[in-house]
Amino acid sequence: MNKPAKSSTLRAAAFPVGHPKDIAALLLIEVDGIFAGIDEQIDDILTICRRHHVREVKVAQSEEERARWWANRKTGFGAMGAISPDYLVQDGVIPRSRLPEVLNEIANISRKYGLLIVNIFHSGDGNLHPLVLFDASKPLGPVIETELDPLSVSVKARVNGVEKQNSPTELMIISISKMISYLSHVMTLQPGDVILTGSPVGAELVGPGTVIECEVDGIGTLRNTFVAAKAPAVAAEIIDRKGLPRHTDWTITDREAFFRELDTIRQNGYALDLEENEYGIRCVAVPIFDYTGSVVAAVSVFGPTIRMTDDRIMRLAARMRQIGKELSARLGHRPIHSVQP
Repeated sequence: MNKPAKSSTLRAAAFPVGHPKDIAALLLIEVDGIFAGIDEQIDDILTICRRHHVREVKVAQSEEERARWWANRKTGFGAMGAISPDYLVQDGVIPRSRLPEVLNEIANISRKYGLLIVNIFHSGDGNLHPLVLFDASKPLGPVIETELDPLSVSVKARVNGVEKQNSPTELMIISISKMISYLSHVMTLQPGDVILTGSPVGAELVGPGTVIECEVDGIGTLRNTFVAAKAPAVAAEIIDRKGLPRHTDWTITDREAFFRELDTIRQNGYALDLEENEYGIRCVAVPIFDYTGSVVAAVSVFGPTIRMTDDRIMRLAARMRQIGKELSARLGHRPIHSVQP
């Protein structure tokens, strides 16, 4: 695992094992074979590691310690939630001798497009898993343009095909150069950092099913459909396009069962992921509403199945539901209660 993958695993893993939190990468080497030759293999591996100036080499002193190290490694994918709400997994096989070259190229892509990419892989067989991290709730496209001149760009926004906003960047109240200059005095901007600015006249509230388009000269058009709670028609449209792919044996793949689960979630006020997305991981999530009653965010807690027992899940669900209500209230949400005559 490379640095961001390992650092997030160290923070979120269920099995902390004492690795330094600032390491750039971690390599686990499994040694097996005839017992009589094991010690010699280990000595050879230690010699090679030290010859190449690794920061630290540790040998598991017991089967229990070895199991903890591997359990920590297996939480790598789930631990990505500590640094990003969404990720896109790539799966490739490369020659082992080309691994440094490929990792360097992935780092170049990360810097060029401003995307955080972490790598979890089986170096022994060349099986590489770059994870492209992103936040689907942010108004950003799949890549960041680095060659366009931002000082004079026309930006348009359409709602259901009707143009609502159309303004060039040179008319911004505070110019882009001034914003960057000011921010550079109070923080260090890194390649890939994104500065979200205000919006020109024409912004308005939208409802479920609304199609929002953003067009930028020289780049193209980004189009998304707004999805909110209690929008079964929109959910049905998404299922028609993408289906219900199976991730584990517990993934809900039946359409009717899926909508029954949505009804249960709305009644309970929280959602459960009981190893439906990833083996060994269970999760509780609650929605966050704004003053219009629309879901604008969600808060979740996840952990390994051995710790997220049924009893703990239920206690967490009650606490998370209260947290969701408190956060929603801060955004001006006021639940509508029916009054019996």
